[in-house]
Amino acid sequence: MRLIRPILLAVGVANLVALHTTFAQVRPTALPVPGLTREQQYAFEQGGMAFSRIYGTAEGLGPLFNDQSCMACHGVMAGSSNRINTRFGRSEDHGFDPLVHLGGSLVQSRGIGSVTTAEGSVLFAGESVPDQANTVAVRRTPTLQGLGFVDAVPDSTWIAIAEAQLAADPSTAGRVHRAFDAATGATAIGKFGWKAHVPTLRQFSGDALVSEMGITNPQFRDEPCPQGDC
Repeated sequence: MRLIRPILLAVGVANLVALHTTFAQVRPTALPVPGLTREQQYAFEQGGMAFSRIYGTAEGLGPLFNDQSCMACHGVMAGSSNRINTRFGRSEDHGFDPLVHLGGSLVQSRGIGSVTTAEGSVLFAGESVPDQANTVAVRRTPTLQGLGFVDAVPDSTWIAIAEAQLAADPSTAGRVHRAFDAATGATAIGKFGWKAHVPTLRQFSGDALVSEMGITNPQFRDEPCPQGDC
């Protein structure tokens, strides 16, 4: 689908990727923090609009997706929603295989339907867990409130927390996780995701756009392949 370019990270509580787009209906999800500059206020509003927008194929949706807007899964103001997504893979003695060649690890439950080109017609339908998978997990989608503040915490703070925990009780101390930063190609401290495997909110948002809605962006240019069949 069409490549969509993020332009800014919204500042404040919404903290979402703003896109080059306009539309009439905006459903606010939170209020901005006090004291924003004009530029920051604009970024906040753009992020809120991108978060609320219902995307169609003309805006890059698909060919596989789980829903048509960020708000559909993350619109709760606190806690987690009733929406779940499904991941699968295969656990073996030597480790875990996410079965990427079969569409793993995330199931995209919906498709855009029949598409006809000069080469013929293709039906894009939602995925299912393949028989080869022996591990399946369902997860509730969480609220996104306050993630911009998490993104703003300097690496030195996370390192200091880990060091303090280690000094207090090594048996329960947390460890800083270093993850791949798609923007720099280097490793950075992970802050987001189920296993702190994503270092920045921009990368987290870009990954969600392509994984949950099939919308490509500068950091994630390849769409998910239906059941891994590209």
